[in-house]
Amino acid sequence: MNQTGALLALILLAGALSLASPAFRTWGNIQDIVIQASIVAIMAAGQTFVIGTGGIDLSVGSIVGLSGVISALLMSTDKAVGGMGHGVFVAVLAGLGVGAVVGLFNGLAVAKLGMAPFIVTLGTMEMVRGLAYVLTQGETIDALPTSFDNLATNTFLGVSDLIWITIGVYVVSWILLTRTLFGKYTLSIGGNEFATRLSGVRVDRVLISVYVLSGVLSALAGILLDARLQSGISTNGDGYELDTIAGVVIGGTSLSGGSASMFGSLVGVLIMSCVRDGLTLLNVNTYWSDVVMGLIIVLAVLTDIVRKRIAIQRWFRRAVVGKRL
Repeated sequence: MNQTGALLALILLAGALSLASPAFRTWGNIQDIVIQASIVAIMAAGQTFVIGTGGIDLSVGSIVGLSGVISALLMSTDKAVGGMGHGVFVAVLAGLGVGAVVGLFNGLAVAKLGMAPFIVTLGTMEMVRGLAYVLTQGETIDALPTSFDNLATNTFLGVSDLIWITIGVYVVSWILLTRTLFGKYTLSIGGNEFATRLSGVRVDRVLISVYVLSGVLSALAGILLDARLQSGISTNGDGYELDTIAGVVIGGTSLSGGSASMFGSLVGVLIMSCVRDGLTLLNVNTYWSDVVMGLIIVLAVLTDIVRKRIAIQRWFRRAVVGKRL
């Protein structure tokens, strides 16, 4: 579905769940849904750029875990788990740096070595996740500064700071995607990388930048998740990579690249968050929730395939049939 279809689906879904469970439409629950979606939404913003190039980043969930763990270790005052007691600024900067380094590794492997994004980021996912386990030995890193925890508890105009940060990320990402040459080149690579190279675009540089951006936004999500949980856990982000991909595709970004919608990605993530929240309110078994989410992912991919076939058929009719007439 495109972004209009995704928005319509979100409205219909919210309406149906509101009728099925009055608790769904309360302001507190609505804000909880958006807060729960905020972490994945920030990751999905970066994933939108990657998929827009025709690639994919499976390492985003692991980056959430590793960046969160490193940030937590640097700022924690609990010496028993290796806390170093540094300031929040240093810890956040280090966490973002971790995301940038992992993204740079992915970008160089894809752009310079010509490796398939799926294989590269799958390997990175395992390596980064393993490193997070090694650093923590399975321990939870807590005793974080109150000023850091406030990131998840403070509000502005009655709205959580997490939501404002997510809005800021999407405004900037939308500008990058739709109003800059970087965004234009990103989608051009996804549409036809060979032709983009021939036009003089430094494709390798754009690809590397896209993966670095995805890594930094995933790291930001990991840091914010630490603030929300008030601790750093190596398993944070497990499975989030599939959520980001599903949200992006549901929102209208094509898996084959060449087209992307930042607004659609945000709507797609909100759809998934609404489904999870609604099933919980309706006391649906957690396992069935996983089944439903898996079905949504399959339907989203199927919709993308159908949309591509329709676009090809329309092009064929204009280019071939139209000439004969």
